[in-house]
Amino acid sequence: MDEFIKLLNEDYELVQYRIKDTVVVFHIRSRKEELACPFCSSKSMHVHSTYQREIQDLPIQDKQVILLVDTRKFFCYNPDCPHKTFAERHPFAAQKAFSSYPCADINIPTLRSAFEYKYFSVVYISFWVIGSL
Repeated sequence: MDEFIKLLNEDYELVQYRIKDTVVVFHIRSRKEELACPFCSSKSMHVHSTYQREIQDLPIQDKQVILLVDTRKFFCYNPDCPHKTFAERHPFAAQKAFSSYPCADINIPTLRSAFEYKYFSVVYISFWVIGSL
């Protein structure tokens, strides 16, 4: 399963996953130890706090996919920076989005049948994996 998460982004690792009824939850986190402040570009490795984001991804086999992502807030020690802390940004979702970029590209609520869900999942995941090679 960890290989599946590596397809999403190589810097992330699978903490655990669970399947319950119609939902698959992947609990993931970044392996990067140092991040750049998005406001001033200075590097920081001092974690302020951690919280979890719930991000919806494309369905798999008629099951809703939720990425439960550990998100860290870091201190910015640059005295010229207007921000004292900044949140980790994930490359597969916008800063405050509730769905991944693939979900945002395809308007999931407009898909009418399970066949369409399967079709779009397979096509988009194939495109995503092949496009990243």
